[in-house]
Amino acid sequence: MTDRQIGRFSWFIFFLFFAVMVLFSALAHSFGAATLSRLSTMVSHGFQRSLFASLLASPSPLLRALGIFLNNLKVLALVLAAAALFRVKSRPARLLAYIGLVLFIVLLIVNAVIGGLVVTAIARAHNAAWPLVMLAGILPHGVFEVGAYAAGTGLAVAASRPAGVRSRVLYHSLAPVFLLLVAALVESFVTPLLLRLVT
Repeated sequence: MTDRQIGRFSWFIFFLFFAVMVLFSALAHSFGAATLSRLSTMVSHGFQRSLFASLLASPSPLLRALGIFLNNLKVLALVLAAAALFRVKSRPARLLAYIGLVLFIVLLIVNAVIGGLVVTAIARAHNAAWPLVMLAGILPHGVFEVGAYAAGTGLAVAASRPAGVRSRVLYHSLAPVFLLLVAALVESFVTPLLLRLVT
């Protein structure tokens, strides 16, 4: 699979994620918003009790960025591990890689749904328009974060093909990690400022 084919698949995953997020945010706003908002609040609170809660709750934006980066990196590790397993010439390893890849894509879609619900919950809590909350609170860092996940998925799909990845394997492996680092910095330093403008 060539760089261009990896890029096309990555863009497909990228746009699919945001389409699902926008769809569920709009649905939550129009139908059953109260129930869906409660669900998104429960999910948010559950996340705050995670391993990285202390870093994420830190008053230091740099420590928050570190917590966000490490949390997102553990998610990315799943799809990068799948890509690595596809290169092992054994049936059990490839089966495990396929399971990991499917699980990762399902996880992305579920996160898109949750993201849409959280956007609606924040908008309702602050009496703001959900499209503005999404533009300010999700897109600035989401472009980099989802881009990283999409690139990792593209790499794993490429590795699953008989021809494998023909070129720039190191680039396709490290680029998602760099994008996650940028996303964490934007989410910690820029996103809170933008959210204050619209809520």
